[in-house]
Amino acid sequence: MRNLFLTILFLVAISAFCQMPAQKTTFNLTDLDKKNFILSVDQNKITKPRDTTVFWGDKKYRYVVVQVKLSNLSGDTLKYLNMTCSTYDIFTSSNKAILIGRWPCEHNIPSVYKIGPHKSYVYKFPLFLSGRPHDNDKTKIGVYLCKHSKIEDNETFAYYLFSRQQLPENILIWSKEVTKPK
Repeated sequence: MRNLFLTILFLVAISAFCQMPAQKTTFNLTDLDKKNFILSVDQNKITKPRDTTVFWGDKKYRYVVVQVKLSNLSGDTLKYLNMTCSTYDIFTSSNKAILIGRWPCEHNIPSVYKIGPHKSYVYKFPLFLSGRPHDNDKTKIGVYLCKHSKIEDNETFAYYLFSRQQLPENILIWSKEVTKPK
């Protein structure tokens, strides 16, 4: 009986949560934010392409591993939202033939991450290369930087990720273009 009650409560909560309007966003980055928060990829630390046994649909992929650094050049602590498990969902590639590595996970909730003033955090993840070999030679890596200012931001952020809505372009910060090693 208790499990039934909890299941019904969960379904009601999810139903209400999923009806949240998409326009409710407070994540806007200012021009100063875009100067202070820098995304960079170390070209020298991109691994050589390797074959993988991971298949999505009917495609086989090659992959490289990249190190992406998010730097806070401001005098204040950067507080931003990310998921506790699917942490790479906030990243994107400018090249449609290059996919950011993702995997299933449990206990995936929005969380506030922090980078201190004049500090950086390095993410390390695979880029899956699809298409013809020269389709995926160059790309920029982007991050949807959802600055956190109040608790309601967590709900809005989760809405975008869980509903697979496109996060707003005005919070997207791009790295410089990088080239895949041969």
